[in-house]
Amino acid sequence: MKSLEEKKASARVNEKLCVGCEICVKVCPHNAIIMSNGKAKINELECKACGICFASCLYNAIELPLNNKEEIFAYLEGLLKDTEIEKPIVNFVCYECGYSAIDMAGALGYTYPANILPVPLPCVGRLSVVEILKAIELGAEKVLITGCGEGGCHYLKGNEYAETQVKLANAILEEIGLGKKVESLYLFGYEAKRYVEKVRRMNNEQ
Repeated sequence: MKSLEEKKASARVNEKLCVGCEICVKVCPHNAIIMSNGKAKINELECKACGICFASCLYNAIELPLNNKEEIFAYLEGLLKDTEIEKPIVNFVCYECGYSAIDMAGALGYTYPANILPVPLPCVGRLSVVEILKAIELGAEKVLITGCGEGGCHYLKGNEYAETQVKLANAILEEIGLGKKVESLYLFGYEAKRYVEKVRRMNNEQ
C-alpha cells in the first residue's frame, strides 16, 4: 500500500475544468483514470504521479500537488535569472535512468560543460511544451530532454510522450524563426558516456 506521502503526490482532476474528452484516460500508462458521470476520475492507489496525464490535458483540468507548472517555472527562473553562465542549456531529466547516467558520469570522472543545468522530474513524460518554451523564454540557449531508454521507461511510455512535446516545441520555435532548439536523449543509467558525448556535442554546435 502506498504511504501517505506518496498518496499526496497523486494527480487530481478539477471537475470544473474537465470537459470529458477522455485524453487522460487514453494516455495513462497505469490505467488509473476512468470516466464517471462525464468527468475523469483518478484512482489514487493506482496513480504513480508520473504526470503524463497532466502534460496531455488540453484544458488544464489535471493538477499535480508536486512538480506542478508553477514549481517548475520557479525552478527555471532560479536557474536562469541573472545567471552569468554563457549559453545555458536546460536539461529536463528523469529521476531514473537520466539522472543515474549523470551520477555515473561524475563517479567515472567524466567532465562535461558547466552550462548544462539539470531540472529533475519523476518522468519526462510529465513535461509539456509550455515548460520547454518557458526555458527558452527565460534565456536558455537550448533545451535537452533526457529520459529512459527505449523499453526501459519506469512509467512505461513517458519517453514516447516526451518526444511528442520535443517535436511540437521545435515546430513552434521554427515557426517564429528561432529554429530548432530542443533535443532529446533516451538512455539507460549505465550509459554515462553517451550522455557526456551528447552534451559536449550540443555545446560544439552552438
